[in-house]
Amino acid sequence: MTRFEDWPSRLHTFLEAARGRPFSWGRWDCCILAADAVQVLTGTDPLAPFRGRYRSARGAARLLKPLGGLANGCTALLGAPIAPLLAQRGDIVLIEDGPGGRLACGVVDLTGRAVACPGEAGLVSLPLARARHAWRIG
Repeated sequence: MTRFEDWPSRLHTFLEAARGRPFSWGRWDCCILAADAVQVLTGTDPLAPFRGRYRSARGAARLLKPLGGLANGCTALLGAPIAPLLAQRGDIVLIEDGPGGRLACGVVDLTGRAVACPGEAGLVSLPLARARHAWRIG
């Protein structure tokens, strides 16, 4: 995957459009956000084989199980991981999104210091320092 030359403006437009979009399994969850970001930046949809195939947390887990879970699934779809502290603007990360160490996919925002993830009422911004896995996009 190679990023479009105008990827920064594409990422900005994508994140602004998503700002108030509420969480919905299979429509706007962390995996959909990450895959949509990759598609906006590169034109490639890594989640194409899975779109429309789940509508719940249980359904998502069922699809991820043969891939070995969320982190292994990201590696299968995005390629070799990088060190989380090397993640840059537009890269995809798995980040601790709350107590208990639960991981969620997100995209490093244009500041390069925060990760945008879908939340109940729209995008939330989490510190990049909480990232546990990362993948370079383009």
